[in-house]
Amino acid sequence: MTITSLRAVGSAGERMSIALDRKSAGQIDALVASDLGLARGESLTDAMVEPLIAAIDRSAAQKRALRLINTRDRSTGELRQRLTQAGHKAASIDATLDALASAGLLNDESLAERLASSLADRGNSGRRLIELKLAQKGLSRPLATKAATEATADRDALADATSLVERRAQRSSPRLTNQALYRRLSGFLARRGFDPSVIREAVATALSGRPEPEPDPEQNEDPDSAES
Repeated sequence: MTITSLRAVGSAGERMSIALDRKSAGQIDALVASDLGLARGESLTDAMVEPLIAAIDRSAAQKRALRLINTRDRSTGELRQRLTQAGHKAASIDATLDALASAGLLNDESLAERLASSLADRGNSGRRLIELKLAQKGLSRPLATKAATEATADRDALADATSLVERRAQRSSPRLTNQALYRRLSGFLARRGFDPSVIREAVATALSGRPEPEPDPEQNEDPDSAES
């Protein structure tokens, strides 16, 4: 295997584009290329190919990771998953994540705090749902739990939950029995991540004073007697 092309790329020539046997192999950091002693026209031994391929994969993983975090904040877990799905080697992924963290571009704790605070401020999600959403972002469960707990500590969960179900109760069909509406509202708050004790009190408050609908005589009519 021969290096048939080796040229600097990037605004400052910080990367080197490499072709092996006239086929593009990718790019590597210019300093890495220098450390490996690469030169155009050089024939590579088997011992030289392995570290070169590893360096190319590591460079590609770093480039992909930077593109991902430039679009929006990412967690370590999410980046690891995306890089793994892209086919990068574990060593390349570990090196990339370590480099990003060292550069301050990857901070799971800060990300968890920002996401949890944003979700809590909306007032439509309980602690459990916030925790779940953080975990779905690739954040560790302990970190998600900590951030969700801290973000909701100063909120009145009962007031948030009551406000949500009162609005839904007002829009509900007047034909629904209180028992049926209670089940619907309780399920809604459970899906929003509120604790059971909060759900019971919020729904009871929302339904207090709501009259039980009058029974529909057509629904209660005996079909056999109607035909006789």
